Amino acid sequence: MNTSLTNIDYSEITELRRVIKKLNDENSQLKTEKLHLTEKLTEANNQLKNTNIELDKHISEMREFSFFVSHNLRSPVAALKGLYSLFQIQNDEYEISEKMGIVIDHLDLLLRDMNEITNIRDQLFHTNVKVLIEPEVEKIKKILTSNLQTSDFELEADLSNAGSLFSVRPVFNNILYNVLNNAVKYRSSHRDLVIKIESEETVDHVIIRIKDNGLGIDLKKNGDKIFKLYNRFHPEIDGKGMGLYLTKMQIESLGGKIEVKSESGIGTEFILYFKKKAKDSNKVLFENNSAIIFYNKQLSIYSLKWKEDFTFGDFKDAYSHSIAIQSEYLPSSWLFDFSNAPKIPIEFQHWVKKNILPAIDPSLKNIYWILGENGNNQLTKEISITKKTLEKRGIKFSLADQIETLNLSKEKN
Repeated sequence: MNTSLTNIDYSEITELRRVIKKLNDENSQLKTEKLHLTEKLTEANNQLKNTNIELDKHISEMREFSFFVSHNLRSPVAALKGLYSLFQIQNDEYEISEKMGIVIDHLDLLLRDMNEITNIRDQLFHTNVKVLIEPEVEKIKKILTSNLQTSDFELEADLSNAGSLFSVRPVFNNILYNVLNNAVKYRSSHRDLVIKIESEETVDHVIIRIKDNGLGIDLKKNGDKIFKLYNRFHPEIDGKGMGLYLTKMQIESLGGKIEVKSESGIGTEFILYFKKKAKDSNKVLFENNSAIIFYNKQLSIYSLKWKEDFTFGDFKDAYSHSIAIQSEYLPSSWLFDFSNAPKIPIEFQHWVKKNILPAIDPSLKNIYWILGENGNNQLTKEISITKKTLEKRGIKFSLADQIETLNLSKEKN
């Protein structure tokens, strides 16, 4: 009896241990899943908070923009209505038409300002590429010194701590230009203008400091107005009060921010925080039924790949977008892939020679054509003509059956 009871007890204990172990394992798994779910929930909440912050910012911008539209258009529209009423009851057509011309010019200027603001909010091409800061500064300096009225200034740049970043080149360039142009524009008449530029790098940002010894701004009086639209602090100097507003919008569109330190009569320092970003992956910039234009991350080159079907409209649209991208980003190289392209009608090719080749920006130095393993025989007739045309403009033309045979690994844009 005792032996039987002992056997029964051992089997029950073994089963109980097995059940307890299973429950412990399941409990441990549940804890792990709960932890993962908690992490995901925390991440989702953080994303939702960031989205709400962005939404609040955009709502605030839209309110400000709505106020800008309603407030600033009211005056010229009212003036036009008044002049039209006068036109109906008076005979002095010349005087009225002259005044109408002034009002229409004012209205046109406001519409241009509105267009510039909306273009910043909706950038067509947002591709992050490696930007060397010093060459961009030199380009801007050349532009500023080309004006005889602003050419006399000293620029000291120390960019040794952060010489490059991944950013949207035209937006980055425009931000630097606006701040440097601001320094030149609001210089002091009592001393020679000196502008100092320094860079540094943190975990999250590349920071550029631009300091001048110009007129300065009374921040106690105007600190809350400095980045507002149409605010001017030196009315004796021509301007519209848009530059710093647009600069703030642009740097925020890149995920960064701008700060200012200034003292009236002493000078101003702008601190630009550019959020660190990785080089874009193969980002599609344009696509239609005939072609796709994308930034090739692996090769660091802009590429236009033709598809199997063509229409003349799509063909022209794709080439026109490639010219727009070239003008905007100034890459040194382009890759054109014809490996899947059908026979290209002769009138298409004539259109390219007439409209595209003359419009190529001088910054372009290399063009690569891929014809595919079987070649694209109908294109070979045009290759020699295209090559001669491009080489006359200092553009190297390379041809291959497949992309692997081209030495593109070291291409930099």
